[in-house]
Amino acid sequence: MMIWHIFKKDWHLLRLFGLAVAALPFAIAVVHFKMGHQFEENEALSSLLLLLELMLYFGVAMLTAVLVHLDGLVSARQDWLARPVRRRDLLAAKLLFLLLVAQLPLLVANLAGGLIDGFTFSACFSSALTENLYFLLGFTLPILAFVSLTRNLTEALGGAFAIFIAVIGLEFVIAAWNGGNPLGPTAETGVAWIPQTERLLIYLAAAVAILGLQYFRRDARVSRYVLGAAVVLCLITQALPWRAAYRLQKALSHAPDVSAAIAVQFDPALGTLHSPVSSDPDPRAKVQMGTTSLRAPEESAEIDIPLAVSGLPSGTILKIDRAETHLVDANGREGKSISPAGEAGGFEVSNDPAVQGPVISFEPLHVRARILSQLKTSSVTLQVDYSATVLRLVSTSALPALDADQHLPNVGWCKTKLNDSRTAIEVRCLAAGSEPECGTILLANPASGAHNPVIHGCLNDYSPYFGRYKPPDILMREGANLNFRDSAGLVSYPVDGSQIGSAQVLIKSYAAVDHFSTRLVIPSIRLADWSAR
Repeated sequence: MMIWHIFKKDWHLLRLFGLAVAALPFAIAVVHFKMGHQFEENEALSSLLLLLELMLYFGVAMLTAVLVHLDGLVSARQDWLARPVRRRDLLAAKLLFLLLVAQLPLLVANLAGGLIDGFTFSACFSSALTENLYFLLGFTLPILAFVSLTRNLTEALGGAFAIFIAVIGLEFVIAAWNGGNPLGPTAETGVAWIPQTERLLIYLAAAVAILGLQYFRRDARVSRYVLGAAVVLCLITQALPWRAAYRLQKALSHAPDVSAAIAVQFDPALGTLHSPVSSDPDPRAKVQMGTTSLRAPEESAEIDIPLAVSGLPSGTILKIDRAETHLVDANGREGKSISPAGEAGGFEVSNDPAVQGPVISFEPLHVRARILSQLKTSSVTLQVDYSATVLRLVSTSALPALDADQHLPNVGWCKTKLNDSRTAIEVRCLAAGSEPECGTILLANPASGAHNPVIHGCLNDYSPYFGRYKPPDILMREGANLNFRDSAGLVSYPVDGSQIGSAQVLIKSYAAVDHFSTRLVIPSIRLADWSAR
């Protein structure tokens, strides 16, 4: 069989190189196993891991280039053109080589890493398979198609550098189009997977077209046009409008009717965030503030808008993925946009099962200082268009605060330990593949019901599949430090050191069930009345 004959010829010539590349995923898996739950950062292992990952990418790319150049397509000097070798057999042999020498070791190393850590075969295999496919579509196939356009390594490296320079230039154009953000409006949000999936499909279509043109027609000129078009299309996906991306995300909601009764209303009777009115001991008036990773615009001021959220199902979280906010003056002219702290998932509202009635919340909005100084005493209309997600509680797990070592459903393999200063419980968890979108963790005394402040976090990832450019590692690492003693003696905790022996760590996991859009209009508001003190 000609395919196997070509494969054996390539393996004979590249076996040492191929074995080295195939060994790298297993070396990476060993380092991950040594790192374990990472209660303490090991700089040596982290540096070694980064080096091995770079070597893997570089090794797969170089192996692919050398493999293709053994039977080059651009030059007419290759003897396979004069031999009775069917071109589809040649292409199939190259693909077989990459699947067995590059992709298969990645899959096996991923599986081995997850199984050694005690995860089920089904959980490990599904995550390892999707990540392997992600790497194949996003890296190996595009590299194979690209190097088929070159004569040698020098030309391949030069072409890659030229594409890199061109992409940087186009990024500046896209940045100007997107208001200074080269990654587009969906970057660092839960819907970032949508343009990324579009790029994977473009990679696949371009790779199939280029490989077909090169191996069956040897038409390098048209193939280069296809390559250039693919690069431009991939960059255009970064400018995918937010509303288009979120419309698709809403269509994929698991329970699209959950948000039907949710309403967000401005409630000035609650007072300002820092006023006595807002410190009402009524549990419904618990202040919910978001913690955003985005920086506020330079020279900005914060205003805190009191909101009453009704219709939020018990035990759920309302997560604001994006809040497009703008002002309208007395003449009906639309003013410049406000950049909200709630943008990209920084603002959330949770509905505790014990709470009855609307949930009260203060949304932090950042206004450019110049705009605030011009309009702070004027009556303006404030309009906020929300893109929001409802997350439902899917599991509640408990484990001992001291020296726990358990596998928890919907969470993963978790361990706890007392920190060296004996002021906090360190919690570290490993999960195979995708994690819940949001989670809360706290230190509680099950006998008294007392608990310390809740730590809450979300991943900003609604992707329906697991995949990332970080093979071979399907293990996701999360953790938190739960304080129970202040070394300075300034803070006291409901669950202190005297209770730590019987205390538990409670972990709640939430999954996104619905995505929706809604608009809040405040017809007459003075920004100065709600500015942060």
